[in-house]
This record gives sequence, C-alpha cells and structure tokens, in this order.
Amino acid sequence: VFNQCFLVSQNSATLSMVGGFRQWGKAGRHVRKGEHACGYIYVPIGKRNEEEKESPTAEAGSNSSLRFRLVPVFDAMQTEEA
Repeated sequence: VFNQCFLVSQNSATLSMVGGFRQWGKAGRHVRKGEHACGYIYVPIGKRNEEEKESPTAEAGSNSSLRFRLVPVFDAMQTEEA
C-alpha cells in the first residue's frame, strides 16, 4: 500500500501496471529506449536473521541485514514486446 501511494504522489498520470526492468523481461516485454522511470518504489534487499523471522515483535534497532532500496519502475505503456 505504501508503494502505491508513493507512486501516485510521484506521478500525476494514471498508471495501469508497473514493473522493473527484470519483471518486464520475464513477462516477454522490454522498456523502450529513452524512457524514463514513471516512479520509484521501495524494495527490500538482504535477508532477516532467524530470530527476527520467529519473533514478530523484534526491535527496530536489532542486528538485521534487511534494508530497503529505491528501484525505478516503468508503466506498461512504456514497454513493447521483445
């Protein structure tokens, strides 16, 4: 839900379906040359340690390797069949 609101705040145009480079590649499409990202979303990278997986109330400051990164996404209108 946060990423959806984040995209709407970045882009005033109506978005149909968004995805990154690799997601569009897996779907048999590619981003057209010269297209700029329609927005950015937060994507988790890394992994949580075993203690955090078992405990839903783990502290925010614990030793975790889970991080978030901004990744560009493209609308379906910015792609074409591969």
